[in-house]
Amino acid sequence: MLNLAAGGGSWTDYDVTEKMIEDRVGSKIKIGAPALCDYARAKISAFFKGAS
Repeated sequence: MLNLAAGGGSWTDYDVTEKMIEDRVGSKIKIGAPALCDYARAKISAFFKGAS
């Protein structure tokens, strides 16, 4: 969420992809905060669609 608020933050600095984020934290968010998971995925997806 901080990277989204910072316009991509370190994602843009380190060429992070949407898949990399999903692989690294997707399942953790889904387990720990299921309601946040769908919200975060939608926001992250929108960021990467706009960043292309």
